Amino acid sequence: MLEYRKFTKEEIDLIVKNMIILVDSREKADTITKWMDYKNRVKYERMKLDNGDYSFYVKPIPELGIHEKLFFDKKVVVERKNSLDELSQNMVKHRTRFEEELATFKGKMVICVEDKWDNLFMGNYRSKYGRRAFISSVQTFEHRYGVVFKHMSAEAMPVFIYTYFEYYLKEVLKGSLYE
Repeated sequence: MLEYRKFTKEEIDLIVKNMIILVDSREKADTITKWMDYKNRVKYERMKLDNGDYSFYVKPIPELGIHEKLFFDKKVVVERKNSLDELSQNMVKHRTRFEEELATFKGKMVICVEDKWDNLFMGNYRSKYGRRAFISSVQTFEHRYGVVFKHMSAEAMPVFIYTYFEYYLKEVLKGSLYE
């Protein structure tokens, strides 16, 4: 629907203001939702997502011809891992399920890890997953499934999630991406 229309900058700004972040109902996102709640920074809703921990939708804006909610949870998601140890659990104990999720999701997926890449590189994590094998899995999954791994602090995570979706939506609205 959005790809058939040219939007002005003002219309794009209005649409972005009507973006609601979706937080998976199973996600323990206290620090992220606290950041969103602070001074009502970002609107969000909890719901069960089939993939990822975060996505978004745009509320109806009838004056722009958007008469129903436009969901993007099948197009773009962020999966959050609270540590390298949680990621290693996915790569070792739950590898089949994790890899199947990556293989079957047809949209853009970013896996955000609340830890530094340097810690992965140096083997500074509790898991017994070998450093070389761990790095190999991360790099292989990036190339095999087109997923991107981002490493950041817990404080940066909510800002990244919001701006990632904000700029994805802007690119869709400018016609650079198609939904």
